[in-house]
Amino acid sequence: MPWDRPAYQDLQVAAAGLQLTSSETLTVHYHAHVDVLVYGSAVPVPAELGINVGPNDTAPPHGSAGIAPLHTHDETGVVHIEAPASATFTLGQVFTEWGVELATGQVGNYRTGDAAGDRVQVYVNGHEVTTDPNAIVLHAHDEIAVVVSNPAHPNPSVPSSYSFPAGE
Repeated sequence: MPWDRPAYQDLQVAAAGLQLTSSETLTVHYHAHVDVLVYGSAVPVPAELGINVGPNDTAPPHGSAGIAPLHTHDETGVVHIEAPASATFTLGQVFTEWGVELATGQVGNYRTGDAAGDRVQVYVNGHEVTTDPNAIVLHAHDEIAVVVSNPAHPNPSVPSSYSFPAGE
């Protein structure tokens, strides 16, 4: 780990049920924040999820260049929702663009109840969500934490908010 950004973002975006456009559209514009904590250590959410470009913004390795209405620009965990029309965007779409499995009690290859005694929990604004994490709807300034812990690495302090830069 970390889980890298898949090169074929056009395929990941399509799998998330989204479409690439040639430029950002700001009719709908807000941000949420995602933290992934494995045994107390932060796992970076990759830059350019939902953006089909190659290294250093060169031509993409697959498909046409473009940007999805749900994307990241950097590794801060800020998820940008910049869409041409109102729609529902979910945590599951973020993880699909990332190519990381997310399910109740699972993130990547970590599963609640495995041999290591792992526990996978998801929190929204500091409150645990026990339903399917893929269905968590992203709202402006949500702080979402996906946390893996076990007896040797107890659950860390779970963030309940994120300090978004002014204007975000």
